[in-house]
Amino acid sequence: MEARRDATCVCRVRHTDRQRLMRARGRLLEDLGKAPSLTELAREAGMSLPKLTRGFRQVFGNSVYGVFQQARMAQARSRLLAGEGSVMRVASDLGYANASHFATAFRKQFGINPSEIRARG
Repeated sequence: MEARRDATCVCRVRHTDRQRLMRARGRLLEDLGKAPSLTELAREAGMSLPKLTRGFRQVFGNSVYGVFQQARMAQARSRLLAGEGSVMRVASDLGYANASHFATAFRKQFGINPSEIRARG
């Protein structure tokens, strides 16, 4: 029943709005070190702020910031597994000024410390 409701929600998003949301998502994920403001993103997408935020939930199943955060953490995990720099370097590249905030977000996403994942890579 829930899957059917989700499919219905996506179908209710007009094709042009879906295209705008895809462009907005692309813009959002251009620089994982710094997300654009919601206002800026909505303006660039040619949508109102409520329509943008509602559309993200309907099409991508997450908030705008949630989509951004998932992409950031996936990038962090990939870089750490590949041995591409220290935990601090990866955190800094992804816009974290504080390593403990990065480690907390990483643990929340993956259930493991970033230093442990780097050691495995």
